[in-house]
Amino acid sequence: MNAGPQLKDAYKWTPSGGVSSLGRYPGQVCYFDWWTGQDVCEDRETVAYSVSDDGKVITGASRLILAGVDDAAIYTPKMGWMLLPEFLQRQGVLEASRWQILGAYVSADGKTLAGTAWPLAADYYHGFRLELDQVYVCNGKKTLRVGFPDAMDQHLAQGATVGFCSGQGPIQSHCRDIRRAYGNHRARAFFTPLRLRWAPCRECPDDELPDRGGSSGHD
Repeated sequence: MNAGPQLKDAYKWTPSGGVSSLGRYPGQVCYFDWWTGQDVCEDRETVAYSVSDDGKVITGASRLILAGVDDAAIYTPKMGWMLLPEFLQRQGVLEASRWQILGAYVSADGKTLAGTAWPLAADYYHGFRLELDQVYVCNGKKTLRVGFPDAMDQHLAQGATVGFCSGQGPIQSHCRDIRRAYGNHRARAFFTPLRLRWAPCRECPDDELPDRGGSSGHD
């Protein structure tokens, strides 16, 4: 069961308020329809799976089953729905782009997520646990570390955005150090369970690697 005019919105029910719509993740999926022989674009369906005790954090999925799309999503009242990988990347978890997150359940206090994912370059599943006691928001041109979810939503209501401000995230702030260590070789960041490590590759933004002559990457 879903809500909304297209029955693609998630919903919640409370004893005092009854059923209310949570909206949907604002995106479409385009795919080739073999029956009609045409490209078709449809709105994603958003469903809610898990909710914190106070109703301030909800997890679910943004999906279009016919196109094989089923992405984990997270919701707070002021943020709305956001894909969980996008949320994590905005928080500086750079490796999130390399994992397919299948879903997550939220704890009673709304500060812990647990779920299943698999790395895109492998064929095994992996459980994960995320602690969200504090997160980053961009308030104007300043990145702030604030409590989740209440303080985050308060800043979002005042015009802040989720995640680091432009140029202040981990990849931007550390590429200069990697450039000093590796010359003009570009670098990427990847997380292990214990620490953030760096390795040379080709993923630093070009503006972090001004040409100083010589090689600009691995041949």
